[in-house]
Amino acid sequence: KSFRHKCDAYFESNKHTDKTFIIATHSLDFVKKFCDKALWLSRGNQVAFGDIHQVLDDYEKQGSLLCAE
Repeated sequence: KSFRHKCDAYFESNKHTDKTFIIATHSLDFVKKFCDKALWLSRGNQVAFGDIHQVLDDYEKQGSLLCAE
């Protein structure tokens, strides 16, 4: 299995646990699949934080994302 498949399997198996992961990514597909909340940073400043759908809607109109589950 590729590293990506191993990561996806790990996050899928831990998706509904009480664990918190902080993931830095530009992959919107990964964020949509595994995250409940997102923090969007631009040049080190917070642009948005909260519900994944709202943050992604705003992000898709502009910039760079950090994911928090």
